[in-house]
Amino acid sequence: MPQTKQRKRRETFMELSEVMVRFGGSWVVAGDFNTIRSHEEKVGFSFNKSSMRALDFFIDSNGLIDIPLSGAMFTWSNFRESATQCRLDRLLVSSDILQLLPNMKKEALPKSISDHNPILAKVGKFESGPRPFNIFNHWLKDVSFNAMLKGSFDKLRGSGINNILRGSKVFIKKWVSKKRSRCRKTRIKELENEIKMLELQLQKDNPNEASQAEIRKLRVKIWELLRNEEKEWKQKSRI
Repeated sequence: MPQTKQRKRRETFMELSEVMVRFGGSWVVAGDFNTIRSHEEKVGFSFNKSSMRALDFFIDSNGLIDIPLSGAMFTWSNFRESATQCRLDRLLVSSDILQLLPNMKKEALPKSISDHNPILAKVGKFESGPRPFNIFNHWLKDVSFNAMLKGSFDKLRGSGINNILRGSKVFIKKWVSKKRSRCRKTRIKELENEIKMLELQLQKDNPNEASQAEIRKLRVKIWELLRNEEKEWKQKSRI
């Protein structure tokens, strides 16, 4: 079985190389490569050297550059008592892309509920334009939302329908900003930061069951908060 996985991994790298040669141009290749490049990129697990050489050959033969990682030493963990931690996730770019974007960086974000760290590529600031204005159904079940909306109508009464609509939009945006800043979004970020600090401690010290158990508890709390967003995301998908 291990030899079959190694062969499939090598075949995947070969297929990617063939696609890159066939179409030419500049490339960004990112994701979970399921292997490491050196023994410094893992703790508590043994990797096949053949797979490591295959990844190195894929990177070098295609003129790719492995953007250095910041924010964490590893990008995957099994969260077990005898923890295994590895750097499996990468951002590989062609050298000419790096010439155009010399400040490109790769940052590991908090794992949150995943066993992998999301990888964020930073290349600079872009203007994305105004966001669409939406009202989500679950807001209507919030007593404070209805009170705010009634208050905005009372203040804007007599100013004309267009002014009432525009003014109510401003009130709603302020309500959403306050609601999110003091509730779900902030709490998720706090929990993610707690997980990140525990992971960094585990990466520096010997893994222990107490820290692993605490991470699992924090992940459950994040799950509960994210479930509360489900209706909102479902509605967004229909817009």
